[in-house]
Amino acid sequence: VEGFGLVKSCDKKSAKNGTFYLDIVLADKDGETFAKMWDYREEITPLPEVNTVIKARGTLQQYNGNDQFIVQRLRPTVEGDNVSVSDFVKSADVSGEEMYGVIISLVNTFKDEELKRVVLAILDWFKAGGASWTFIPIPCPIP
Repeated sequence: VEGFGLVKSCDKKSAKNGTFYLDIVLADKDGETFAKMWDYREEITPLPEVNTVIKARGTLQQYNGNDQFIVQRLRPTVEGDNVSVSDFVKSADVSGEEMYGVIISLVNTFKDEELKRVVLAILDWFKAGGASWTFIPIPCPIP
């Protein structure tokens, strides 16, 4: 089996026989896969960085009733692979512009004109790059 995956976690661990191995969680849009790379040597294979995409080759095995990917080779992606982190992260089936349009349409149905004006101004500010969508500052009155 050969393919690409987003590194969600990667830990270098020591095996009972004294060698090192990698304990990796790889993800794509459909879910996560647990992976191991036995007899790991950093001088041969660089340690994969979390939140990067790698190309891996190996075999699928069952361990304690769960699928486990045994990695034989891995490498960071290169430009010619034509993959990006966004290819491996769950996202909506519609574009951000479509979602924005739906929100604007909803806000335009507000009966309270002042509330509509304020919400539209905030949305315009976000769209213009005024702040990140992941953090919306909300004033909180202090009693």
